[in-house]
Amino acid sequence: MALGLCAASSSGGSGSGAGEQLFKAWASQHRREYHSEEEFRYRLRIFLHNKQKVDKHNAGNSSFRMGLNQFSDMTFPEFRKKYLWHDPQNCSATMGNFPRSSAPYPKAIDWRKKGTFVTPVKSQGPCGSCWTFSTTGCLESVIAIRTGKLLNLAEQQLIDCAQNFNNFGCSGGLPSQAFEYILYNKGLMDEDDYPYQGKNGTCKFQPQKAVA
Repeated sequence: MALGLCAASSSGGSGSGAGEQLFKAWASQHRREYHSEEEFRYRLRIFLHNKQKVDKHNAGNSSFRMGLNQFSDMTFPEFRKKYLWHDPQNCSATMGNFPRSSAPYPKAIDWRKKGTFVTPVKSQGPCGSCWTFSTTGCLESVIAIRTGKLLNLAEQQLIDCAQNFNNFGCSGGLPSQAFEYILYNKGLMDEDDYPYQGKNGTCKFQPQKAVA
C-alpha cells in the first residue's frame, strides 16, 4: 500500500539520480532530517518504492489519484504502528444497539457536491484525537447546512479542555461526550484562535471567542 493522499503525484525521472533528487526535494519540503548515510539510503528506498506504487496506480483507470505526502518515506507497518489504533473501542458508541427510523435512506450522499458544507481534510498527527475531529467535522457541517456558513472549529480545545466529560486528550475520547462538553461549556472556538498542536496542553478557552 502506498502512503499517498488522493492528489496528483509529483513527477520525477525513473533513474536513480533523478529519484534521489526528487527525494531530497521532498525531504526539504517536509523538513525531514536523517542522521546517517545509512538512514538516508534506507528512507530513499522506501520513498522510491512508494512512489512506484503511486505512479502505477495513477496509470490505471481508478476513480481517484494518489500522490506523495508527508508519510512517503515510511513503510505501512511503520505508519500503522505510529498513527493507527491497535484495538477497537468497546464503548456505548460502538457497541450499542441503536434503533433506526423506517424512512427510506438514500444509497449515498456526497455533501461536497451539494455546496460548501465540508471542511478540507485534516491531519491529527500522532495524537489519538480522532474523536475531536469527528466532533468538529459533524458540527461544522450541521452549522453550514443550517446557516450557509462553514466554520473551522478547534479540535485542540477539546483535547485540552474536555477531560471532565470522560475524555482523555490524545489518549482518546468520544464525540458524544465532546458534544456534552460543548453544550455545558457554552461554546467552541475557531481553529485560527485556538490552533491545533497535536498534543495535550492546558485549557485556553476564551468564552468571548466562541463561534459555535
